Amino acid sequence: MPPCATCGSAISDRRGSLRALKRAVARGCEAVSRGDDEIVLLAFDRDVEINNIGWAMTGIAERYHGHAGFLEFLRLRRTEWAGAQITHTPEAVIDLGDRFVMRITITARGASSGVDVSQTAGVVDWWADDAIVRHDTYWEWSECRAALQLDEDAVAVSPSAG
Repeated sequence: MPPCATCGSAISDRRGSLRALKRAVARGCEAVSRGDDEIVLLAFDRDVEINNIGWAMTGIAERYHGHAGFLEFLRLRRTEWAGAQITHTPEAVIDLGDRFVMRITITARGASSGVDVSQTAGVVDWWADDAIVRHDTYWEWSECRAALQLDEDAVAVSPSAG
C-alpha cells in the first residue's frame, strides 16, 4: 500500500490512536521528502486551501488553491533548493480537535547560495470528510505557536513516542 493511502482515515478518525496519527504524519513527510507528490495528494481535498505564512522572502506566494496549487508550491520550493534533497522531519504532532498541528524540521541546500539550511516550521491541517481541506505552513515554528496560542507544554508530543 502506498505510504499515504490511509492517511486521511487514520487522521480524521478521532477514535484512532495518536500512534496512527504520528505514523501517518511521518509517512507523509517521507513521501514529500522523496518527491512522491501524487501520493501526498491522496490526503488533500481537490479544493484544498494552501496558506504560506512568513515565506515572502523565498519567492513563494502566500496562497495556492487545489491540487495544482499544492504541486506548484512544491515545485517552486524545490526550485529554491535545486540540486539538493529537501528532507522533512516531524518533531511533534498536536491534536487540537478541529485541526492537527505539526512541528517539522526542513533541511536543504540553497540553489543560489549553496548554503545548508535547517528550518523548524509549523504546519496546521484542517480535515473534513477524510481529507485535508486547509493547509497552513508557517516558515517559523514560533509564529505558528503564537498564532495558535500554544504554550511550550503543547509541543511535547513526539512522533516517535507511542
